[in-house]
Amino acid sequence: MLQRLAGSEGMSWLDGFLRYISGDVGDLKRPVSYLSIYLQRGSLEQGLLPFKLFNIVLHALNGLLVFWLARRLMLIKLLPNTANVVAIGCYILWSFAPIQVSTVLYVTQRMAELSAFFTFSALILWTYFREAQGDVKQAGALFLGVGGLTALATLSKENGFLTILLVLVLDLTIYHKAPKSRVYQTWAFLVVYAGLAIFTLHILLNTDKYFVRGFSGRDFNVYERVLTESRILVEYVLKFIFPSSFQFGVINEEVVISRGLLSPISTLFCCIVWTGAIAGAWFARRKFPYLSFAVLFFLGAHSMESTVLSLELYFEHRNYVPTFSLSLLISYAIVCFIKNKAVNGKVKAIAAASSIAYFVLIVLIAKSEVSLWSKPVQQALRWYQQAPLSQRAYSHLGSTLFRFGLYKEGANFYKETHQDFPDDPTKELLWYELVCVDSSLPVPDMEEFLNKARKAKFYNQTIVLLNALLDLKEQGHCNNVTVDDLDLIADAFLINPSYKRRYRSIYVYKSRLSQYINDMPEATKSLEKAISIHWRLDIALSLAEKYLFLGKVDSAGKLIEDIERHCSGLVLSCNSNSKDIAYLHQLLKKMREKDKALL
Repeated sequence: MLQRLAGSEGMSWLDGFLRYISGDVGDLKRPVSYLSIYLQRGSLEQGLLPFKLFNIVLHALNGLLVFWLARRLMLIKLLPNTANVVAIGCYILWSFAPIQVSTVLYVTQRMAELSAFFTFSALILWTYFREAQGDVKQAGALFLGVGGLTALATLSKENGFLTILLVLVLDLTIYHKAPKSRVYQTWAFLVVYAGLAIFTLHILLNTDKYFVRGFSGRDFNVYERVLTESRILVEYVLKFIFPSSFQFGVINEEVVISRGLLSPISTLFCCIVWTGAIAGAWFARRKFPYLSFAVLFFLGAHSMESTVLSLELYFEHRNYVPTFSLSLLISYAIVCFIKNKAVNGKVKAIAAASSIAYFVLIVLIAKSEVSLWSKPVQQALRWYQQAPLSQRAYSHLGSTLFRFGLYKEGANFYKETHQDFPDDPTKELLWYELVCVDSSLPVPDMEEFLNKARKAKFYNQTIVLLNALLDLKEQGHCNNVTVDDLDLIADAFLINPSYKRRYRSIYVYKSRLSQYINDMPEATKSLEKAISIHWRLDIALSLAEKYLFLGKVDSAGKLIEDIERHCSGLVLSCNSNSKDIAYLHQLLKKMREKDKALL
């Protein structure tokens, strides 16, 4: 997210932003979240601190919204003073939950925070107009207010669309007795029910994208994902309620996949738990509305990322909104127990003291997690020690050692451990990255690495690291790693069928290598191979420029015509590359005029 931000330097504000969001950032491009990051591009030289401070402020605002929403929901049943106490408890539990730390301090998860900000705002506004009498004011608040905030939540991150599902949960539980005006019924039909139906239809009509191609790169299918998520959701709940028993962070790869109901056996137990919880919440929604709300809201807020879509299995940030209902239920249960006249006074005192101790424990654990985030090297080492066979934990430790200039320690780390990953070529590439900046370090065995690269499994980071090595070479580093070495590595991956999906990227990389040594004919050949695999605007622009450099005017002209046809519609990437396209047109025109003059 921040790496791409640097690519907008030197461009106009609008062109830079359009280029910034033109990459692969989701179906809707998440423009609101990316805009919030883009507005801070002037702070990039200051490192991560300004971005993290923004996230912290946003989390504080979300905490206030959580208090406000909790109070609104409690006022339906409780007196104002009691509702305030429950809301304060909910605020503390939610805001200081250790499971939220990684969401707040990992800059990329601003998406989750911003989406939650608009979701909570929409739900609060909804509570004020749910029981209105069907006037123009209610229509405006629902269609423009709640609808607009839901749109902003969705444009921050796609699961913001679930705001309308959470409205339905509120309607079925806490607000089940509330009268519905005709205006509200119309809004519910057009926005809530129709919206959910259209979304479901969209998923069903795009099964190839979401299920066939989506799961082709995963080592689990849709059935196995649903089974596994049943166990993960239970862990999320336990992690939230009993934080002292779990480890936290962004490295969560080593999840055991459920291959069936009995593999592992805990899968069956968790499926029974959730089936019973859903059935119980549905049938008890009128008698125990807050309990039902807690279950259905938690599952509803997880329904996009923790069910059938081909996403990764486990991330703590997915609990940012769902844990609101757990916080509310726990706080409400504590207050009701302490206020229950049938409970002995001593028992109440013990319950109150235990609750305060529990709240303090949560804050202390959160403080400990925040402290760990302030020590990146120690944090990376701990995450690696917790999951030594995790690809991400390994790479994160290596890149952290590199970032903090601990080159010798990093090289020794790779030398001692790279054989733990016999199918993963990124470990040696990370090692080469260190060798590039310190020629005194031990070097990976090239022949051994080439053999590995020809047979290795596909890892997307491979292409990133190859380009990072070339970046270092262009900056004057990597004197002990030759262009021929880098070219041999690229050729090894081109032999590997596992990398077939990224052959185009590898040919683009080979073109960069050739251009680095001023071999423009070879650079052009590599781009021709890349674009023959799949046409892409940036490759076409680069290839057209090389044709013109080599004097191949006809080839350049044909390619520029292809670019014009591609950009005849409303294509975002064309807008962000408009200056480059105009420059090629001008250059082509001059070269044609020059050719005519020679004739």
